[in-house]
Amino acid sequence: MVNRRQLLQRGGLVAGGVGVFGVGYFSRKPTDSSGDNSQSAADENTYFVGPNGSESNPGTKDQPFGRIETAIDAVDPGDTVYLRGGNYDLEQTIVVQNVSGTMHNRITIAGYPGERPVLRFDGPEPQSSDPGPGIMMNNVDYVTIENMIIRDSPRRGLHAAESTNNEFRDLVMMNNNHAGIGLHRRSSHNLVRNVVSSNNYDRGTNGTNADGIQCSYSTNNRIVGCELFENSDDGLDLWASTACEVERCRSWNNGRDEGNGNGFKLGGSPEDEPDSESGGHEVSRNVAFQNENIGFSYNLATVPIQLYNNTAWQNAINYWFERVDHRLVNNLSVNGDESLDGNITTTTNNWDLGITNPTFQSHQVDSDRFLRLAADSPCVDAGTDVGVTFFGNAPDLGAYEYRPTDE
Repeated sequence: MVNRRQLLQRGGLVAGGVGVFGVGYFSRKPTDSSGDNSQSAADENTYFVGPNGSESNPGTKDQPFGRIETAIDAVDPGDTVYLRGGNYDLEQTIVVQNVSGTMHNRITIAGYPGERPVLRFDGPEPQSSDPGPGIMMNNVDYVTIENMIIRDSPRRGLHAAESTNNEFRDLVMMNNNHAGIGLHRRSSHNLVRNVVSSNNYDRGTNGTNADGIQCSYSTNNRIVGCELFENSDDGLDLWASTACEVERCRSWNNGRDEGNGNGFKLGGSPEDEPDSESGGHEVSRNVAFQNENIGFSYNLATVPIQLYNNTAWQNAINYWFERVDHRLVNNLSVNGDESLDGNITTTTNNWDLGITNPTFQSHQVDSDRFLRLAADSPCVDAGTDVGVTFFGNAPDLGAYEYRPTDE
């Protein structure tokens, strides 16, 4: 028996071990229009930071800065900061504030191509009563952060507030003392793509808050191609958020101690804010499996959610949707229950069609054929056209469209 009450719970710096970083804070400084703003000896529009760099260096590839802040504080729209590969053992939060690119000239902070820097903080145990995250972004727009590992933060791995049009790509978030990535307080139109977020666990609150990716009080964010697993609370949590798109993500084995254990939590709002909205998301081609509690949960979302072509397998409850006209089309539910009431619309899901055995190519989690339809599956061409790309005469059911080359 699932405990419904539990389902609704809400869920400086030192480089290479040598103390060469100062306080981890930087904010955009006004451009001095009266002086020379040339980039010194650094390659034009590109700055480099290395684990063994130095503040006496000019920030070039061969002579990188020693402090991340130094490079960030120098950038203008269109510029790039490359972090060379290696371990950065960090003792303080990196605060990025009032730093912005433009729509056509983004600021990029990235691991150097072919290398992957590891930003390791001094957590995961909190070092104070209110520890900061690994990277804190406030009022940051049109910035791309990509190709790095962020781990062991005493709070969230990366926290963005009141920040828009940013991109977080090809990141690994792990072993943080809260969520891997958090988008909060009116953060909107951000893209989170190809992020792996795992084993995040908030020790001080018995696992009730550490999600793989967490959005709260935010809107119009996209979560694409992410892998979220073994987090103590939920894989993805869209608490008090609206109009997000979630595509081609997998979420599994979430839920530890007192955490909720949902694969995709798609709604929710505080009890003292009864008029706040959540929901209105479009959720397509995602997979939730072997989560402690629910695969796909509306979590009392007040705005209808659209779920197209998702697969849920071996969750305690695969789908939980009630109260408003959520729309579920072309989804698969296998080895788990559906908890649905009469307010929702369901069309050509396997439970509507009486399909109990979809005939998967593999049930082995480590197989690249895992939960993909076999050629003779009754789910092939059994769906309804909802505008999602498909092959054949009609859409298949579930997250993976069958192609003849699949087997």
